[in-house]
Amino acid sequence: MRIAAAGALGALRDPQALPRLRRALKNKDPLVRGAAAEALGQLHDPRALPRLLQALKNEDEFVRRAAAKSIGKLSPPEGQRGEILEDLAAMARSADFPPAEAAFEALWGLLTGETD
Repeated sequence: MRIAAAGALGALRDPQALPRLRRALKNKDPLVRGAAAEALGQLHDPRALPRLLQALKNEDEFVRRAAAKSIGKLSPPEGQRGEILEDLAAMARSADFPPAEAAFEALWGLLTGETD
């Protein structure tokens, strides 16, 4: 139920969903955390960046992958751009394939402006 709720909040693209989705990133269920990370990317709200950056270090692969993909859909403030690119580059160099692939996609999105 919470997974579907996170997806629905993201699909609505309502900025008022931001606080609920940020809280969902702390849920004990990794599927809920991953769904929340994906939904935050759908909001296209750079205020989600701090929590998404924290999620890059989550112990669950699904959460890290979803966070990376969502970061690639956001426009970070110039002051944070370098740090975010470094974090994603480090993740892309990892041997942890699905998150590394998502980090490459996020880097591409941030550097080219092309997102899905």
